[in-house]
Amino acid sequence: MKTWTWAAVAAALALAGALSLTAGHAQNAFVNWESPHVHPVELSADGTRLVAVNTADHRLEVYGIGGDRLPVYQRSIPVGLDPVSVRLRSNSEAWVVNHLSDSISIVDLSSGQVLKTVSTGDEPADVVFAGSPQRAYVSISQRHQLQVFDANAPTAVLNTLALDGREPRSLAVSPDGSRVYTANGLSDSVSVIVALP
Repeated sequence: MKTWTWAAVAAALALAGALSLTAGHAQNAFVNWESPHVHPVELSADGTRLVAVNTADHRLEVYGIGGDRLPVYQRSIPVGLDPVSVRLRSNSEAWVVNHLSDSISIVDLSSGQVLKTVSTGDEPADVVFAGSPQRAYVSISQRHQLQVFDANAPTAVLNTLALDGREPRSLAVSPDGSRVYTANGLSDSVSVIVALP
């Protein structure tokens, strides 16, 4: 029969502690996988609000801008899964593109409420507003498309445009509002769309 000395017991306990720390560290070493940002921050036209997507926590963070021009935290609003882009349609209305939820959350910044959730195609990446009457253009990265919605009543897709480029992501509007540009992630190209009436 083997007898244990205090030194052996202490060494065994130290080894067990080290192993448990290693096992605990392995569990905590998990890194969140998040979709890449497209347009994660936006300042309101009147300069009073700053909004930012919190991709890991599926939220929109809202900050007020004071007289010293520094952001002051106001609220956090739950949206869909993996928000990657936010655009302000007005000083109080934000459209948040949820990459994994295949949706857009339309948020009232004053009340902190999601007014509407708009279903989109697979993995939307960005949204912009153009045309008269105003339309919302949404890049659908997995289908290489641009979906068009009525910005005032986005209940259904008005039109779906197939793009030559692969994985359209970031969108921009010409200064006169007549064209929408899509930067394509996998084809090193830009598509130009004439804004639809």
